[in-house]
Amino acid sequence: MKTKRGRPPKSGEDNLSERLELRITAGEKDAYEEASRSLGVERSDWIRAILNKAAKQALKKSRQLP
Repeated sequence: MKTKRGRPPKSGEDNLSERLELRITAGEKDAYEEASRSLGVERSDWIRAILNKAAKQALKKSRQLP
């Protein structure tokens, strides 16, 4: 049996198999990095949390429209 290479998943990490790529300014990237560092989390985890919250709010709002 062949072993899988690379780092093992973090404890409790869901299967993160999809990627989302977008272009941002250097200033935006710096702000995201600073914000995530201030909370002690990885930048990608911080961005994912922000996007998930925004998506939930947008979906909730759209479902309330007549």
